[in-house]
Formats: sequence, structure tokens, C-alpha cells
Amino acid sequence: MKSAPRADVLVIGSELTRGAQVDLNGPSLRYLAESAGYTVVRLAYLADDVGEIARAVASSLDADVPLLLLSGGLGPTTDDVTRQGLAEALGVSVEVRQEELDRLARRARDRGGEVDDGSRRQALFPEGSEVLPNAAGSAAGIYAEVGSSMIFALPGVPRELEAMISREVRPRLLRRCPQAIQRGVLLRTAGIGEAELARRLDGLLAGEDVEVGYLAAPGEVEVSLLERLDDENAPSRAEALLEKIEEAIGSHLYQVVRTRGQADAGVEVLRLPKAAALPQVVGAALEQRDWRLATAESCTGGLLARRITDLPGSSAFYVGGVVAYANTLKSAQLGVSAAVLASSGAVSASCAAAMARGAHERLGAEVAVSTTGIAGPAGGSADKPVGLVYIAVVSPEARRVCRHLFSGDRWIIREKAVVAALDEVRRLLAGLPASGSVDEGDGAAR
Repeated sequence: MKSAPRADVLVIGSELTRGAQVDLNGPSLRYLAESAGYTVVRLAYLADDVGEIARAVASSLDADVPLLLLSGGLGPTTDDVTRQGLAEALGVSVEVRQEELDRLARRARDRGGEVDDGSRRQALFPEGSEVLPNAAGSAAGIYAEVGSSMIFALPGVPRELEAMISREVRPRLLRRCPQAIQRGVLLRTAGIGEAELARRLDGLLAGEDVEVGYLAAPGEVEVSLLERLDDENAPSRAEALLEKIEEAIGSHLYQVVRTRGQADAGVEVLRLPKAAALPQVVGAALEQRDWRLATAESCTGGLLARRITDLPGSSAFYVGGVVAYANTLKSAQLGVSAAVLASSGAVSASCAAAMARGAHERLGAEVAVSTTGIAGPAGGSADKPVGLVYIAVVSPEARRVCRHLFSGDRWIIREKAVVAALDEVRRLLAGLPASGSVDEGDGAAR
């Protein structure tokens, strides 16, 4: 197997170097590089300082590093100086890109504002660089080539960075460097941890010329299997092992994407943000049956609806949902009886089942899913601890209530609940066992 070309990752932000904020972008950029066939040699954290940024970029260029990935420092404030640091390392000036200034002006007008100094700063780019569109925010990314080195500078907001990786960076890497990967398989999983996945797969892959990478997010893990081959027609070890790998992962595997250099059939799938992958799979299963989905949310507070509607074209299968945080709304909007709330409480299998039935009946969808739980940090008890979430799914063919107990802070628990809700829909539609423990009581049966 060929040796991997080098990549460097620079994560910029004084809030990171001071320890005031946790880095979410470094792991994503490392995974991006490794999934495109590079080996990350340096992952560095830099303050918002022009000189420090310039020296770090120049060091990578002096070493002829083929791929340099930066995040952060592209915003509208005076401490966002990545543009200037990058320009200094390249030995060029920054210039105003009128098309970007016009876009930012339109964006400001649409929000009832005017172009300010921050917008003008965001319209500055190093001479000779290329603008990378940011459909998820205001700060465009930067792409530049110096000799054989490719430089990508992306915004520091994780949601924007992930969207740009999917839409702009990964497809460009696959087109630009088809020789970097001859074979690639991306496995997307839900409801199983990174450590357990590694335990199941490491024995299968030991001794094989296949590089394995893991990228974990709340409730989900992506596994990449990479091969760099001298002969394009050589048999793929990853493909040969795929049946055993799928068997080892079991029902947690929800999507397999194959990549193959420039002729990559998976590029269109990879253009989507990673968060849209599970809704896409659920949507395809619903559309096969000509069914539609409705949601009823309590503890997730609309995050499930947002995750679904982040997928372009989700209106083909998603009718909408109800966020019933208060018990009065659970009753008024979803028909949850006072008796259920009094006897079992809002966080119960019975309430989850009633919420799903109410969404199914009142919103006119063939399939409905509900979430109710305790996201914390307060509100838990010995019987109902923080992290307890009930998820109910109703379809014309089956219904199920599942009990989950998630760990983490409030944000992580809610994100895990969203993933689990979508995964329980996928499992019910596919006739797979539930991920959570199934409640066999009256709440599940009615």
C-alpha cells in the first residue's frame, strides 16, 4: 500500500488556546483529511494573532505539505485575522472581492440591516485565492494553491464548517486528488459507541492493508475504510471484507457509501452534511411506501424536526410536528389524557405512546414518532434519572415504545435522543429490532 501524503490542521481561536471553549473542529478536519487519503502529522491550536498564523502556515508550506486545513478567524470582528495571517504567509495583500461584498450587503438588507465594517472585513481575501461559498452562514471560506500545496480555510462555527466540508471541500479533494484514494468505504452507524465498534472490527481488519478511521458524534459513528493501491484494477480488500464487517456491526449500520477516486459514485451523498444522512435513509424508506412522517416532541424541543428539515427535499415525506413541552399542550394538541399524565407522568412509555398516536391521527401522517424525557441537568430522580428518554413510533403495520438512558450534558442527551428517534423509525420500517429496550406495558400496546 502506498504511503499517505501529509496533511496539517490548524485550529484558530484564542478562546481555544485559553481553554475557554472545547474544540469541535479539529477532529472533523482530521477525519476529513484521513478519509481523503492523507495522514495528519500536525494538529495545532493558534491564537487570533496574525504573526502566529502566518508562521504556522509558512512552516507547512516550507515543508511542502500537500494539504493544509484551517478553521476559525473568518468572522466579522476585529480579532478574526486568519485572512491577514494567510495573506502574510503567502506573501500577498488582501483585496476586497466585490461579489462577496455585494452578497453580504444583500444578506444584511434581508435582515433589516446595512453593510458594516464587519461585513467589509469578511469580503477581504488574499490575492489569488478562491472564494468557497458558505450556504450556512456569512463567512465564506478560502481556497488557495501554492505549488503542490492545497490550502482550505473554513469558518470556526462547527455547523458551518461541517456543511462546507460536505459541499465544498470533500468533493474538491476527491476530484483534485483521485490518486490519493483508489478505494474507500464509509460506514454510517447509529446507537453504538466508537469503542464497541472498534472492538467488533479491529480483529477483522488486523493484518489487512486497509486504514480504519472513526469519527464519533452524539449517537452516531462514521467508520472509514481506506485503501491506496498501485493497480487500479487490484481487488479491494475492504470490499472482500464488507459482508463480514456488515455482519459484525449488525442493525446499527444504516448507510454504506463507496468512493473510488474521481469517478466517485458517492460524491453526491457526501455533499450532504453528515447530520442529514440518517434523515435521508429514513426518508427513502418512507417514500418507498408512499408514507409520510410526523413528529411529536417534548424533551427534544423541535430539534428532531430541525434535523429532518435540514435535509433538502424533506417535504416529500415530512408533514410537520408538534413541540408539546408543557403537559397542557400534550393534552390539547396531541390528545394525551389527563389520566395518563396523572398515573404515569409526562416521562413515561404511556405518554410517549399517546403522543405518537396523537401525531399519527391529528397530523395525517402514516408514521409518527415521539420523544419525551429528562435532558437535565435538573429534574431527575432515582426512578427517572437524567438522560431517560422514551421514544414511540407508530406505523400502519406496527407500533413500538423504546426506553433509552443517555449519558452526557443537556445538549448531548438531546442530540442523542434525536438520532435515536430517527433510528427507531428506520428500524421499525425495516423490521429490525429496536435499539432501546422495548416497553411491553400498556403504553406500548395501545
